[in-house]
Amino acid sequence: MPILIFARHAHASHEPGPDYGRPLTQEGRDEARRAGEFLADLPIDSAIASSARRIAETAQLIIEQLNAEPELRLDDALYQAQVLDWREAVATIPAESQAAIIVGHNPTVADAVAEFSGRPVEKFRPSSIAVFEFDSWDDAAGILPQPQIRDFVQRA
Repeated sequence: MPILIFARHAHASHEPGPDYGRPLTQEGRDEARRAGEFLADLPIDSAIASSARRIAETAQLIIEQLNAEPELRLDDALYQAQVLDWREAVATIPAESQAAIIVGHNPTVADAVAEFSGRPVEKFRPSSIAVFEFDSWDDAAGILPQPQIRDFVQRA
C-alpha cells in the first residue's frame, strides 16, 4: 500500500533578499525535525523538493530524522509551481516505491492536497504535512482517499 506525503516548508526568514534564497528560521528548523520524527518509521524511499533554499532545507531536515535514507531530488519546476507540476512530480515516483514525500510552497501544496483528495483544504500552515495511503501508484492519477493532515508548529 503506497504512501504519498505532501509537505509545506517550515517557517522561513522574512529578511530582505530574494524569495528563492530565504532560509528557515530556528523555529522552522525545529518544525522540520518534528515532522521528520513523526514520519520516521515510514518506509520513505523517494523524496522530491523545490530547489528554493527553505524548501530544500525543510526536506533535508525531515530526511535526517527518518529511519529510511531516501535520496533527495531537487526540482526547479516545483518553485512557483501549479498543481499540474505536482501531478508531474508524482508521476516520476518509481512504481516500486513504498512511500514518497514531496516538499513545496503554498498555495500550491494546499491546492495539490485539495486536488488529490477532491476536497478543499481550509488551513495548511508552514510545516504541515498530508499523508495519503492508497492501493497502487496508478491511483495517484485520480482522486485519493482523505489524507491525514497535521502541522508541527510549536504552540505556547
